[in-house]
Amino acid sequence: MKKRLKRDLLRELDQKYWDQAIYNPSLRFNYRNVIIRSVDDTHWPNVDEAERGRISTWFKGEFWDFYENGIELVTMGGHAIFDKDGSWDILKWPEDNRESNEKYKKVYFTSFLRIPYEFIVDYDMDPDAYYCVPTIYVEYAKDGMPYEEILCGDIGYYDKEKRENSRLTYYYDNEKRKTLE
Repeated sequence: MKKRLKRDLLRELDQKYWDQAIYNPSLRFNYRNVIIRSVDDTHWPNVDEAERGRISTWFKGEFWDFYENGIELVTMGGHAIFDKDGSWDILKWPEDNRESNEKYKKVYFTSFLRIPYEFIVDYDMDPDAYYCVPTIYVEYAKDGMPYEEILCGDIGYYDKEKRENSRLTYYYDNEKRKTLE
């Protein structure tokens, strides 16, 4: 599965973009987006009115990279706070009193959704009729979700004017995530 997915999803990148792809690996993909569908989905292409606390049986995701165990998607995150020791916590939306506490540094984070190869059942490279992107069929095998884990972090970016301003993707240390008062 890993070899087939890489062969079908990745493109031959022109050498002038190699440095940029180190910071933004999504450039290597043939498509920016993908449809992730549960093998049990019966709603496509209609909206799945998922019950509260349950993820929809299909959604459109944005490719970011491959990781050692599967495919990584990227999505909007939210805001987190860090204390002076590097411990962190996610702020609860829309109002969280800790946001204005001066002992914390508030940052925007990105969410990275990791779908392991073992959850992927099949995929279809023919673009669908609604979004014109490929579809990956998955088992929602971990607590009703298609992800083995969701990471928070800072998304990488490439500054072609001043490469020293470029930043690699940085994942927050889950060992340091705790409830901050």
